[in-house]
Amino acid sequence: MSLSPAYIGKPLQGVSEILNSKLLKYDSQFSGVLLSFSNVKLHESFGRVFDDVAEMQLRVKARGLVFAARKDMRLTGIVNQVTAGHVHLLVCGAFQVVIDLENIPSKYKYSSSLNHFESESQVVDVSSKILFKVIRIKDEGGPWYIQGSLKDDDLGPILNKT
Repeated sequence: MSLSPAYIGKPLQGVSEILNSKLLKYDSQFSGVLLSFSNVKLHESFGRVFDDVAEMQLRVKARGLVFAARKDMRLTGIVNQVTAGHVHLLVCGAFQVVIDLENIPSKYKYSSSLNHFESESQVVDVSSKILFKVIRIKDEGGPWYIQGSLKDDDLGPILNKT
């Protein structure tokens, strides 16, 4: 980990501040979102400075909880928005998923009057619980999100059995 010279003599504080700044944000280093961390320890009691770089390089050890969706993973989410071009979901109430029209099977038709997608036996509308497949994680400068698909036969609304 790289630390500013401002943390000379207090490297654990610097490490904690850096990790705190990464909480609940997608980080490519973790390939996911850091949800929490604990047990932060320095691997060595000193840092190193290389070449002309002013920052100290430290080896750090910590426990972390990371939400890390992967391609082809199947997840469930709750629909929070439906339009003619896409369905938006939240996974774990926090992580944004977008399923574009091209990733919704043709058996689903959009009803503008009811603002939902429907097939002969299923409806996808706000508050529906959906099983979807992760296609990719989109992290291109703006807010990150999961791009999903409903194209496999086992994907779609999860019906509550009573």
